[in-house]
Amino acid sequence: MKRTNEPVFWLLFASGGMTAAMVLPAVLIVLIFLLPTNLTDAGAFSYSRISELSNGWFGSLIWFLVITLPMWHALHRILHLTQDLKFGFKPFFSWLLYGFACAVTVATLTLLFVI
Repeated sequence: MKRTNEPVFWLLFASGGMTAAMVLPAVLIVLIFLLPTNLTDAGAFSYSRISELSNGWFGSLIWFLVITLPMWHALHRILHLTQDLKFGFKPFFSWLLYGFACAVTVATLTLLFVI
């Protein structure tokens, strides 16, 4: 039986989908409805408060997961879309898309350490 690394990518795909499904609606509610209608305290979402939250290890972990996991989800979905449409060569697109997701992950991690 041939060993494959596909379960790792399916795990990232599933966790990215769950992150997007749980976090994105909350972010949209805050940004689209609560902030423009002044239903929340303006100071609660000020730059200094968000920056203070992001400087801790927990805030950095949240930012890392919210940025990288949906990226893995989206690029895994695009890879399987290219396979379903029989568009191109699978190993090439695997390296291209997973490489881009890995680059985004490393860039996010680097930026969070610099901040």
